[in-house]
Amino acid sequence: MKIIDVNLLPPEYAPESPYSLRNVIILVTSFLTAGFLVLLAFQILGLKEDYMRENARLAAILSKLRKEKSRVEELLARKAEIERRYRMIERALGGRITWSDKLSQIWRAVPEGVWLQEVSLHRTAEREERPKREGKARKGEAKKAEKEAATVETFQLRITGESAGLSSIEELLKRIQELPWIEEADFSSINKRFSSDGREVYGFEITAAFRRRSG
Repeated sequence: MKIIDVNLLPPEYAPESPYSLRNVIILVTSFLTAGFLVLLAFQILGLKEDYMRENARLAAILSKLRKEKSRVEELLARKAEIERRYRMIERALGGRITWSDKLSQIWRAVPEGVWLQEVSLHRTAEREERPKREGKARKGEAKKAEKEAATVETFQLRITGESAGLSSIEELLKRIQELPWIEEADFSSINKRFSSDGREVYGFEITAAFRRRSG
């Protein structure tokens, strides 16, 4: 006897086939969503690693900057200390030009093509200078004049060197004469010789005089 199944349920209540289009779309969408979430998770992990590396790099840079800042602060403190000592020395000297200052000015006055061999200084004279008074000085004025008396020392500066051209030597003399503390300067001697390769070389000696007051 043959049995025939008859489905008397309405179509909307009938069981849906697992291979229906709707189920296939849902399955594909689920797989795509899961894949997207996996990719997003990997991207988040990559961003986290990049963030950690960048954070470590910035931390190293910050540590280096802190060390540099500490070093700069030490240098600034050292500079301030040197400036403070310089001002103390300047006040102690009373603004006078020291011998080292004079040598520095002479060095800056040397033109190109001139080389110095010797710079020497000799004291040639010393005398006491008193302020001039008109008429006969009183007793009190005489004591005041004695206190105001100053010792004047005269020095002779001797500069020797060589150059390949006379114009450079003349320029050196001109610059020496223009120094504010030099009273007079001139050539003592100029001589010419030939170098081993046959070039002319001029030797020279310049003498200059200046005075220094003390007291």
